[in-house]
Amino acid sequence: MKAFFGLIQIFDVMDTRFGSGMVARIVGYLASAYHGLSELEILDLLSCNNDMLLLAYPRDIPSIMRFPISLWHDILSHLGMYHRSCIHITPF
Repeated sequence: MKAFFGLIQIFDVMDTRFGSGMVARIVGYLASAYHGLSELEILDLLSCNNDMLLLAYPRDIPSIMRFPISLWHDILSHLGMYHRSCIHITPF
């Protein structure tokens, strides 16, 4: 039960920092991947979603539309231990 409330607090902080739309989509992608995703696969999924790209680039749209890896790593760092224990991500 304590871990559940810790996860809620993490999601509240992430919603404030990244926006609830971005957090909901990323967690949805990760949760739906039964056998896990590689970082390249999740970045490809995020890069194919125009709504995610507009959230990632609210002002200046780059010439190459890819979800920023720096933002992805920032999100992973906020997920902390939960991305390793609850969500299966295989590295590059």
